Amino acid sequence: MDNTERIKEFRAIRKKFKASRGQFGTVFIGKSEATVINYERGRTEIPEPVMRLARTWEKFLDNMNGEIK
Repeated sequence: MDNTERIKEFRAIRKKFKASRGQFGTVFIGKSEATVINYERGRTEIPEPVMRLARTWEKFLDNMNGEIK
């Protein structure tokens, strides 16, 4: 998976939670708003542990909503 696809996936997960960058960073992945902005703009590559955490939260939300993948 290239960085562009990873950014799209990351942004889609954040939007699925209807969270701002600051909210998503602080509540879900333990990062600052500035860090999330850098991830989404491609300034900083999204580390694999951060992507795993975001995907885990997405899976949790899907399970809660009955949308198991």
